[in-house]
Amino acid sequence: MHFFILGPSGVGKTTFGDWVAANLPYLHIPLDRGDDGNGLVIEGLDQLWINKDWPGLARELDRRAQDAGKLGCVLTIWGSLHCAADQIPHFAQVGIAVRYLFASGEACVAAFTQREAIAGHPERGEEFWSRYNAATYAEVARRDMIPYRVDVLDPFGARRPLDEVARQLGMRI
Repeated sequence: MHFFILGPSGVGKTTFGDWVAANLPYLHIPLDRGDDGNGLVIEGLDQLWINKDWPGLARELDRRAQDAGKLGCVLTIWGSLHCAADQIPHFAQVGIAVRYLFASGEACVAAFTQREAIAGHPERGEEFWSRYNAATYAEVARRDMIPYRVDVLDPFGARRPLDEVARQLGMRI
């Protein structure tokens, strides 16, 4: 099984993917590489993605996982991308679970602006986050998306342990 991990900027997709690669039998393929470029192009997956060749993409991910001695791949995807609830079962048919990491918009904005300030981009604040994430965030917050998301914060606002998030996503621990 492969996992497409989506969610708003600042929710912790890359941190989660890096943790998975270090602790679970999955290969992390980061597609959201910020200023470093388009991960689809860098990874040579762009034509499969552009052509929406999901079976072909799944086969390529199978090959990469097998070559790496892993059970599957975890692709962390940029925050502006959204997959509608009625499309997610189509991915499941080819062995790809589309899942969202989710938190309050305020928590995502705070984490995003802190990260960007540390990275030397203090101009990327709440307005920047909203421009690229607000519409997608609103879609993911819809009731029909609940089965496909995992809250990364506990009821008190603390980050959940990443192994707990992985279990909720259905990953083999």
